[in-house]
Parts: sequence; structure tokens; C-alpha cells
Amino acid sequence: MNESGPLATRLDISASRFNSLVSSLGFNVGVDLFMKNEADLRADLQVSWDHEWQDKDAILDVNFSGYPQAGVSSRNKVRGRDSLGLQAGLAYQVNENLSLGANISSQFFRAGQNSLAGNVSLNWQF
Repeated sequence: MNESGPLATRLDISASRFNSLVSSLGFNVGVDLFMKNEADLRADLQVSWDHEWQDKDAILDVNFSGYPQAGVSSRNKVRGRDSLGLQAGLAYQVNENLSLGANISSQFFRAGQNSLAGNVSLNWQF
């Protein structure tokens, strides 16, 4: 990335690349609950052991454009290669053309990192 403006204030961020290879081993359990009005409710739970196979650092080099000697490097160590992954979700099939869903997921016991993700969905088939 190169910024514009006066030479002394432009930053030049060199291209940086970080590769990740994650595997998951676990199980998924789902339960279908049939309701009176022809609607279906499905609950899912997924539990996994997640492992990061790459053992590399993420490196980023930054300097002012035209002044490469006034630069700085940032090295970030990938921490916490193992974690417990949990995901839970609900899906409500209103009718054959409409369904609503919600999921939440997180990783636990990963040193130096916390995560929480979720989504809500509406599917309409026509």
C-alpha cells in the first residue's frame, strides 16, 4: 500500500503474506423437532479440536516513502495452536419456501486469542 501526499508523511507498507492451515476433528449432533403447523425446528451442536499446523510469524514492514531507513518491522507470533471449537445453531423451517436460522460459534482455550462469531439467516426459495 502506498499513500499520497507530502513525501515525509506517506507510508509505504510492503506486501505481507500469512498462511494458515487449520484442521478440525470432532462431531456434530442434530435433532429435528416436528411441530404441529407443518413447521420444523432443527438444533445442531458441533464440538471440535482445532489445530493450527503452520508455526510461522506474521511479519509486516512499514517505512516512509522515500525514507526506507526510517522504517519499522512488526513481527507477530502465532500463538495458541490448539483450541476447543464449539458451534450451536437453530433452524426453523416455516414452510417449504421459508426458513429462519441462527448460529453462534467460539474457540476456547486458545492462548492469546478470544473469538465469538454468529449469524442470523433468512432463506426464501422462489
